[in-house]
Amino acid sequence: MWTRDELKARGKAAMKANYWPSVAAGLLLTVCTGGSYAGAGSSSVNNLHDTQQSIESIPKEDIIMIVIAVLIAVSFILVVSSAFKILLLNPLQVGCRNFFHENLPAPASINEALWGFQHGYGRNLLTMLLSGLFIFLWGLLFIIPGIIKSYSYRMVPYILRDEPELSPMEVISRSRDMMNGQKLNAFILDLSFIGWALLTALTCGLAGIFYVGPYKAGTDAALYDAVKADYEQYA
Repeated sequence: MWTRDELKARGKAAMKANYWPSVAAGLLLTVCTGGSYAGAGSSSVNNLHDTQQSIESIPKEDIIMIVIAVLIAVSFILVVSSAFKILLLNPLQVGCRNFFHENLPAPASINEALWGFQHGYGRNLLTMLLSGLFIFLWGLLFIIPGIIKSYSYRMVPYILRDEPELSPMEVISRSRDMMNGQKLNAFILDLSFIGWALLTALTCGLAGIFYVGPYKAGTDAALYDAVKADYEQYA
């Protein structure tokens, strides 16, 4: 059975041995997984009052047209952003995950981040789309089932490369089988990075870009190796 310390040691050592490519791949992975957020400001009471008066002076027909235009614009943005994630970010995430996996035994080339586009693009796209959809649907029940399923499908990007003969549904099933009995330990491993997440927030993301992100991604790749070894031992 694996331990958190050994996985984190492997991830850290791999990052240090190939630092700048790891930073680049980690930054790309953060973009793929939506790891950065921005806050929004608030308006004053007077400004809100003035805005309300301005709205009340607009004819109802114009307000309806404005609402329709906003809904069309929002729908367009959602469609474009979803297509961008499905067609570009998901395959890129597969490549970035496998960069960190290939980087564990020996320094890997940053070109590994493009693996998801160069090998089985359609299969990678469909598998990531299905796993994301399943997580979303489970999340509609309640937050907890969605989180649990995200751990069940955590190994999908690595299996896509490791076992090219498997279909998208077989990849998802394999990940679920591999994570049976491993989800709680993987969750605790993630919790061990809370202090690093706080440091990332305090440094406005800089610590995440230059240290925490590639360190965590390398540890996740080491987790795949450990989970796979356990699965093959007891399969």
